[in-house]
Amino acid sequence: MISHKSYIYIMRNWPLIFCFVMLSVFCEAQNPLINLAEGMQSRFSDKQAIIDYTLTVDTSDLSALTVQIKLENISDTFRLAMYAHPLADDKYWRYVENLTLNAEEGNTVSFREDSALWRFVTHNRHATVTYKIHLPPSRNPRSASKPF
Repeated sequence: MISHKSYIYIMRNWPLIFCFVMLSVFCEAQNPLINLAEGMQSRFSDKQAIIDYTLTVDTSDLSALTVQIKLENISDTFRLAMYAHPLADDKYWRYVENLTLNAEEGNTVSFREDSALWRFVTHNRHATVTYKIHLPPSRNPRSASKPF
């Protein structure tokens, strides 16, 4: 049984409660997703760049990684940079080998602008950047993992 105070509260606020119920029934999200996989593939513009990474580890040499970056919807000139962590910068750019840019059509040009920054010029909206990172032998223990 509903108390008198609850009944009065509901009667005073019924238009507001009714609006919230109707909004939840008839309104949808701006970009409704039917399947969860659509959230991984959703883009808001056809001109938005698409980046697809593939990392390959050589089982005969575990200190080497091959990175392939497929780029679509890119401009004719773009830059690629390696991130340097402010606390533990391992300077992986020192171990980058065989950095190449392959485009489906036309010539490509690459410039190393800084230690961890490259600029690429291509005449196509699709390109593939491939490079290999050959890590040095590990030091045991690393300086960052030493206790006080």
